[in-house]
Amino acid sequence: MSETVTHDLSRYGAKAAYTTYEADQGTLSAGATVKKAASIHSTAHEASKQSYVDLPANAAVSFTAKADADAATLRYTVPDGATGKVEIQVNGKPVANLDLSSKHNWQYLENYEHHKGEDIKIHDTPAADRVARFQFDEVGTLLKNTSIQSGDTVTIVNQSGNTPVGIDFVELEKAPAAIKQPANSVSITDFGAKANDGIDDSKALTEAIESAKTSGKSVYIPEGQFDFDHQLHIYAPKGISIGGAGRWHTKLHFTSEEPPVFENGTVKKGGGIVFEHGSNNIDFGNLSMDSNLTSRFHQQANYKGISGTLGKGSSIHDIAIEHFEVGIWTGDYAKVDNEHPLHYTDGLTVSNALIRNNLADGINFAQGTSHSTVINSNIRGNGDDGLATWSSIADQTESKVAENNRFLNNTVELGWRAAGIGIFGGAGHEVAGNLIRDNTAWSGIRLNTVFQGHNFDLNKKGISVRDNLLIGNGTRTDTYGREKGSIDFEEEHGAIKNVKVENNIIANNLSDTAITQTSPISNGKGIALSGNNIIGNAMVSDPSAVDQPEKVTSITRQELSNIPDQNYYYANEAAGFKSVSVTYITGTAGNDSIKGTDGIDHIDGKSGDDSIYAGGGNDTVFVSGGTNFISGGDGDDIVRGDDGRDTVNGDSGNDVIFGNGGDDHLNGGAGNDTLFGGENNDVFYGESGKDVLYGGSGDDLLFGGLDDDILYGGAGNDTYVFCFGEGHDTISDNHGNNALQFGQGIAVKDLHINASTNASGAIDWEITIANSGGKITIDNQYLKGSNTASVGEFRLDEGTFTVETLLDKLSASGQTGRFETVNSGVGSFSYTADTENVQHYDAVTQPTIL
Repeated sequence: MSETVTHDLSRYGAKAAYTTYEADQGTLSAGATVKKAASIHSTAHEASKQSYVDLPANAAVSFTAKADADAATLRYTVPDGATGKVEIQVNGKPVANLDLSSKHNWQYLENYEHHKGEDIKIHDTPAADRVARFQFDEVGTLLKNTSIQSGDTVTIVNQSGNTPVGIDFVELEKAPAAIKQPANSVSITDFGAKANDGIDDSKALTEAIESAKTSGKSVYIPEGQFDFDHQLHIYAPKGISIGGAGRWHTKLHFTSEEPPVFENGTVKKGGGIVFEHGSNNIDFGNLSMDSNLTSRFHQQANYKGISGTLGKGSSIHDIAIEHFEVGIWTGDYAKVDNEHPLHYTDGLTVSNALIRNNLADGINFAQGTSHSTVINSNIRGNGDDGLATWSSIADQTESKVAENNRFLNNTVELGWRAAGIGIFGGAGHEVAGNLIRDNTAWSGIRLNTVFQGHNFDLNKKGISVRDNLLIGNGTRTDTYGREKGSIDFEEEHGAIKNVKVENNIIANNLSDTAITQTSPISNGKGIALSGNNIIGNAMVSDPSAVDQPEKVTSITRQELSNIPDQNYYYANEAAGFKSVSVTYITGTAGNDSIKGTDGIDHIDGKSGDDSIYAGGGNDTVFVSGGTNFISGGDGDDIVRGDDGRDTVNGDSGNDVIFGNGGDDHLNGGAGNDTLFGGENNDVFYGESGKDVLYGGSGDDLLFGGLDDDILYGGAGNDTYVFCFGEGHDTISDNHGNNALQFGQGIAVKDLHINASTNASGAIDWEITIANSGGKITIDNQYLKGSNTASVGEFRLDEGTFTVETLLDKLSASGQTGRFETVNSGVGSFSYTADTENVQHYDAVTQPTIL
């Protein structure tokens, strides 16, 4: 008998003033569709829960407001280089228009498959060896002339013409009233600043600060946008308070698009605020900051929202920082000598902050920053670690250890390049009560010695990572092609020491292993894992575990485990779980025949040539070498082969199958299955259901089967097979010499090809089969600037055709569409496709990859 166990989500993450409305849970109209991640390179992979709503022209998504509101934030995507516009309606009445831009986002990361063994760099423009990242941005507005009441219908309508708009979610909140000028303060308007006039206000702010320092007053920045054309430097050894009218009312906007330049003691260009070393007791908040920065300038931007050192007892609060290189970075990097000792940040508190959509870190406590805290803040959409403390020792600084820093009750989400939270050495740190979700490019939390510094050598106090909730983190393929669990350990410059990871909940882990060691941990005694609840089928690579002598048993134990209820991941709702019995079955080193139960089984076949029949239930099966036959049976199963030649049948249910090494035969069976070939030459049969097939390396043969399937060949020379009645298959493969083989009865005369340019500048092909309803999409058939087709050979009953010979025959009969020019019969085939229907990077609705 099952029972429902409830985990209180209010224990985790920041207490937000806004309510989040996921677009894919809304009501769709006029052609709006839900887009789900087809791969780690999909636009949807960077969305909440890996799905968003695509709005073509005039399409809309609606939802019912759960609370009163007069301010809205929209997380969206438009193609690189494009702009767009959406209209907000309340009960059918237009109340606001939001201008959308791709100016600040769309970065391009070098693909590790083309740069193995190299440092992976990030660029501003696409190329054949790069993958898109930072595909979403945000825009917000106050609804000054109206308000939304609980129960109202709120609708987002695309009014961008032919530009598609993707909506991830909308946040609605009741904005606090503007803060009036406090007593005993000076306003920057007293010194010549004027809001919203587009003129540099740097001189006015500097003079206001100097006046306040002399008179002992605070500085007030009233409602409106104030512009600054260069980086600002503030020195306040005796402390100062600088505040605005609230983050919805006061904005500091930095207009330069370039890094700062220092000439003759003055700074030009750049942006952000640097608190000069020796400052103390800074109080800074109640405003928002953004900039025109659009590039990391090959890691040389030096364009941080807030940086420098803030001395003792400072506070940054009630603030929004976005579109900088980094949100907040503390540290003194000056050369040390007897006359110039290093300065530190000690006792800084960052609270009620929104640190979003920056090109690198959200917040990093570096260079000896200590006793500092980030609490009740939302960290979203950043390009390196959302929150980090790095016990760095920059050249010639001799920095002390960073210690006793705390990250408490924050929501860290949707990072697109590194981890949610990173601990890079130091001592006495605490990471607790955080909600970390949808960091799909790396881990939710990582602890490592990859970066040089004090590392963990001085960590006698101990570091605690406890009572955090991690949902939808991890990856099978990080920036460097490695698996990363929701929590990851890695050693490079010394050992990890005296770390406790306990009582965390990990749900919907996106890699195969929930807690990973990227490199073997040298001293398992340095890490203690206890009480961590892994929800789902992911396993744990425990660095504290020791090898045990092999036991030969058929059933080792039965115990209760928690599995997620289907509605476990919705904003502002409790996470529901069911407690079920799991049977653990272990094979031997010999050739075993193992039969599972009708319930949930965890079967380890060990080595040897095994035959395993998992039976009913949602089972996990894995083996270690040998030539194996595995039948998943009923239920949603995870099956993992090894280096031998395995035959795996998923049977019914939505299964995930890994062939790994060896020449494997993988059959999905009924249901929506995900198949991974791994190394060597594999054969895939998706069979019925909406399947996703990943070939991996080797020369693979991929049959999608019935329904709409996604096929990734990977490295090697792959062959894709498509027959009559097999739905709409999508092929994605830019490696090797690949072929598309059509089933018996499909002739050249049955084919019709359309081409269109996608958001990254590549050219997609769509091949329809007459009289069958069948369709094949080849994503990135021609990468931008390339004349080499990803699928270059087409096999039909009449014979084998190259791209040139096939198009020559089709164009002669008028069966190619949207080609302005077709040059065939030449050594380098090329053509120009129209751009009438520009689409997102993942143009086809796909099943979610778990």
